[in-house]
Amino acid sequence: MQLTRLLPAATALFAGNGAFDNLLDDASSPPVPWFAYQGGFSLSSAEYVSAPYAASASYASNVGYSNFWFSQAVDASLWAPDTPYTVSAWVYASGSNCGSAEIGCAVKASTAPTMMFASYASFSMGVAANAQWLEVTATCFPPASSLVNDPGVAIIVSCSGGSSWVDNVTLVAAPDAVMPLPSNTGNGLTNGGFDDAADDATGKATPWTYTSSTALPITLSADEYLSAPYALAMNFTSTTAAAVGSLVYTIPATTWDYAYSYNLTFRAFIESNHPENAASGCTYLYYGFTQTLFVTPAYLTAYSTKDTTVASADEMGTWITRSVIFPPSTNGVSALYSGNLGIRVQPSCMDATVYLDDFTLEPVLPFVW
Repeated sequence: MQLTRLLPAATALFAGNGAFDNLLDDASSPPVPWFAYQGGFSLSSAEYVSAPYAASASYASNVGYSNFWFSQAVDASLWAPDTPYTVSAWVYASGSNCGSAEIGCAVKASTAPTMMFASYASFSMGVAANAQWLEVTATCFPPASSLVNDPGVAIIVSCSGGSSWVDNVTLVAAPDAVMPLPSNTGNGLTNGGFDDAADDATGKATPWTYTSSTALPITLSADEYLSAPYALAMNFTSTTAAAVGSLVYTIPATTWDYAYSYNLTFRAFIESNHPENAASGCTYLYYGFTQTLFVTPAYLTAYSTKDTTVASADEMGTWITRSVIFPPSTNGVSALYSGNLGIRVQPSCMDATVYLDDFTLEPVLPFVW
């Protein structure tokens, strides 16, 4: 079946041959200047929006979902740094066995593309699977640092059996686009105040994980707290050498919205048995984001802080607030959201108790690159 023409040929096109209708380029596979990173790539005249061709991929049945991922590099000189852009395309799928797909701006577009932060959108192929073309768009907010790393556009479609088509890909400046507010502005941490009654009944602080030994009992305490009924207490009992304790929260990938930086905030209460000599209390307090959990402080990422101010006597015996912002990445790529990303607090103390309470993790605007 050949669909009737729905739209005029794309205009204001940064993405070259976005309609796949340049016959000279289309003689090659994939057609210039497109790059097929994963999956098959062919031109099809069976389904298209603007004649004579659309990009097409076929998928084997009963072997799980396969990705059709193709991209195109766009000359960095054509981009304006820190300017929003809109990527648009029309998609079509046969059958009902195509799942989600993504479209957006990418880095390394001519080799192995990776979506930029805040620069792509996921969409369901459900409508397209019902035998009709679906227009999909994404608003890109590429940081200037991404524009030196082979920037471009990318599209990925995931199916199990059948075929999919993509046509009329465009990339245009969208100077009036505004970064949207996050869908959830609340605390991204569970039990950030250690007040979940079900967990606290067992003396735990789920989903928090913490070290504990004979030299460093870690308990829930009602002696000092901000949000009732508990705070978490690290009891440093040694009077001869500083001990190190770690409190860790592993953050599920579903917590993150790639369009935002995140601010970790918490409060600490240092109760030293030697307030007259701060060095006998707590010598440092590490806190922040880490991809490595229970290891030495040297493995904390650059988004963590070694805080020595808690060693001052005037901060003993009072609640102090600490915060650190985790930018998505220094190069605008979402790699640091993979793996065992978490937050970690790690004091080093002797003969003191450190109470921790009121942890929050909230998205912040604008980007912090």
